[in-house]
Amino acid sequence: MAGHDRPLEGYLVALAGFAAYTAALATSVRLPGRPLSQRPEPWDVVLTSVATFRLSRLLSKASVTSPLRAHFTRYVGPQGPAELHEEAQPEDGKDPVSELGPVLSA
Repeated sequence: MAGHDRPLEGYLVALAGFAAYTAALATSVRLPGRPLSQRPEPWDVVLTSVATFRLSRLLSKASVTSPLRAHFTRYVGPQGPAELHEEAQPEDGKDPVSELGPVLSA
C-alpha cells in the first residue's frame, strides 16, 4: 500500500490556488489602511485558538497537504475521512523518534 499513487500534483495546484486567494484577500483587507485593534476581544482569542488547532490538523493529517510532507514522510494508508496515516522517514539510518530526545530534554 506504500506505493499507492496519490494526486500530489493536483494537491499542489489546489494549495497554490488557495495561497493566491488568501494573499489577495489579505491584501484587499489591508488596502483601506484601517488600523488593527490594540487589544483583541475574547471572542477573537477563542476563534484564533480554534483556527490554530484546525490549521495544525490540516498541515499534519489532511490529504491535500501531503505534498508538503511527502519528502519527510512515508505514506501508509488512509486514516479517516480526508486524513492520511503517514510515518516519518528515517534519515541516514537514524530513527526519527530518537531525534526528539535532545529537543525534549532541552
